[in-house]
Amino acid sequence: MAHYGKKRKTLKAKLTVLSAVPVLATGFLLAVVFSVLTYSGYWKLYGNEGQALSSAYAASVVSVIDSLSQQVEAVTRNPDVIDESLPVERRKALLADAAKTSSFKDFSIAYSTGRTYNNTDISDREYFRQAMRTQDAYVSSPVLRKTDNSVTIMMGKYFSANGESYVAYGGVDAATFSNLIADVSFGENGMAFILD
Repeated sequence: MAHYGKKRKTLKAKLTVLSAVPVLATGFLLAVVFSVLTYSGYWKLYGNEGQALSSAYAASVVSVIDSLSQQVEAVTRNPDVIDESLPVERRKALLADAAKTSSFKDFSIAYSTGRTYNNTDISDREYFRQAMRTQDAYVSSPVLRKTDNSVTIMMGKYFSANGESYVAYGGVDAATFSNLIADVSFGENGMAFILD
């Protein structure tokens, strides 16, 4: 009889283990499915929020660049800045006055050859070449300025007058440019920056 009781306990233990395995497997499977669905939901939620914030930041940057382009374009509308009958110092003074009411630290004019009022040659600079090529405005990556070796964001804008081609250009300090686009933030601690 003791042998029968021992067999019964062993059979009972086996049945308990066999019935617990499907319950544990089902519980594990449900935990995995729940984790995957939760992770997917959070990823989708935060991914969409990140995309929306990125789009808002991009729109803010585009707005700043449009504003800078309009400031350079205002310079191109003044025919005196390219009037060869005026001494170059007078034309440079007009450009300096225009810079005082803008985000730029200064403006200058380059002829189609790349020669400037500052007696430098910017024909090798990307902002000049792209402005001439596209006949539009172009914003550079930060560059070392030829006139004072400062780190500057340059904008060049193509224009023509009296059958001649020019590029009006100006420099914005990299720090000033960063401040212009610094208003966008991501949550409490997030921040945005431009790589290029």
